[in-house]
Amino acid sequence: MNVSSTPEEIEQYFTDNLMSKEEAHSIFSTFIENCDSDRIRAKFLETFTKMAPKNENTFKILENCLISDESPLVRSTAARYILREFPKFSLIPLRYMIHNDRSIIVLKIFLDLLEYPNNQYSYELKKELFNKLAKSYQVVLEESKFMLEIESMINRNSDINFSKPIISKNHVTALDFAGQKLKKIPDSIGSVSKLQYLNLWDNNLTTLPKSIELLSNLKYLFLDWNRFTKFPDLRWDKLISLEKMSITNNFKLREFPNSLFLLIKQNLIKKYINEGVHSNDAFVLGLLEILTGMKLRKLTKNKLPRLYTCSYKVDLDGHIIGIYLYGYHSFQINLIPIQICRLKHLEELILRGQNIQIIPECIKSLKSLKHLDLFQNDIRFVPDYLKELHALELLDLGENKIREIPESLTQLKLEFWV
Repeated sequence: MNVSSTPEEIEQYFTDNLMSKEEAHSIFSTFIENCDSDRIRAKFLETFTKMAPKNENTFKILENCLISDESPLVRSTAARYILREFPKFSLIPLRYMIHNDRSIIVLKIFLDLLEYPNNQYSYELKKELFNKLAKSYQVVLEESKFMLEIESMINRNSDINFSKPIISKNHVTALDFAGQKLKKIPDSIGSVSKLQYLNLWDNNLTTLPKSIELLSNLKYLFLDWNRFTKFPDLRWDKLISLEKMSITNNFKLREFPNSLFLLIKQNLIKKYINEGVHSNDAFVLGLLEILTGMKLRKLTKNKLPRLYTCSYKVDLDGHIIGIYLYGYHSFQINLIPIQICRLKHLEELILRGQNIQIIPECIKSLKSLKHLDLFQNDIRFVPDYLKELHALELLDLGENKIREIPESLTQLKLEFWV
């Protein structure tokens, strides 16, 4: 009989009574031992386990794959079926695996299996696994799960060798995941209770786990260059130690939850109030600090810096009368936050080169605005409601992508650059 080499076709031959169980067993055993492809060997092992009798010979084949096979994929497949099909015999080989296997993919798959109790030994095996991880990563037991989960996302095909964390007294205090292209952060990060520094710069994140709220010792959080379209709606005010957060260059970011402003008022505005900013206005500077990653500098002179600045100006009562962002290539805020529109005393708003595409309608509420400079942005449409800025004297929309100017604006007596 000419038997195909795929596990599905061998299974079909067996189902159609074209070969005996002994023949199928022999063919599967041969392919598992001799096939060069890890993926195909794992598939043969999976199909073999479904078809083979639950006897000592089958268990020995699985045990041999678990202990001796060079492929982490094959070893993890063997672990899955030993735990599921042979619970009474699983303790010894799986305990051997825990203490001797260093493959991240094997240990992570095994951890996932143990999350859902399969037999009376699951809890015991899970405890031993956490002890092994804690020793390998030199962290307390509670933090070991996160270390394995995040490393499985970053170094999936490696052995345990986590080089990024800073650890103090067996607690992780700093993590740098910049440039790792992570799509998510494990929920278990909430267990890293002593964490003070977390750099998630340049990844593919669109959200964050709710457990971030548990990091009450976190001081620095960097979320720049990700894919957030709205700021994660978490209880940010629980991060009572946070001193600096930045979310620059998230080009589609448009929305901010109220919980973020609770954090700003709680953690970020005191320094601006100490500089003389009115408490009702200071939260806007806190938001801009998060969007730029920089503390805004108070200007005391009338003359603006020529090349670059991230600054603000206040009147004698502490109300913000000027906001100036330009010249820095390290950040783009990508929008005019609607919170700026609440600054009733604002006279100058200069946001050059910030990748701004839309002038929000709320801007018409800035009745004191005299100078609006949106030079070198990505604005295509000039809204008619700018005519309601009756105090406006200068409007600079140069080097944008504007095709047409509303006639109502051309009739106004103001300096208009486009």
